[in-house]
Amino acid sequence: MTLGSMFGAMFGGPAEPVAPKFVLKGLGVSTVETPDMGFETAILDANGTHPVERYDTRIEAVLGHLEWAERCLHGLAGITKLGYGDLVKEKQVVLEPVPGMTIGADGIFVRP
Repeated sequence: MTLGSMFGAMFGGPAEPVAPKFVLKGLGVSTVETPDMGFETAILDANGTHPVERYDTRIEAVLGHLEWAERCLHGLAGITKLGYGDLVKEKQVVLEPVPGMTIGADGIFVRP
């Protein structure tokens, strides 16, 4: 069980998408409303899922989602991965794009 699925089970279920997912230059962009942290954008690469920004409202989340998509489109090389309260500290991450990553019919990112 992943940390995300554990907290999802504890706090009321899976994250709900807020905006359409994108794959741009081998990086996935996903913005969801999580049961534990609220609205959140994450970047997906070869090494996993990296939360990068949290928002107070759905409108802020949609706008932030589009801003992160634009950053990926222009060649995002690294990010600050957000922490999780006092349990996980934020850290710098060098992104590793996944050539050929797609979004499956079920809405899940697919890494070849």
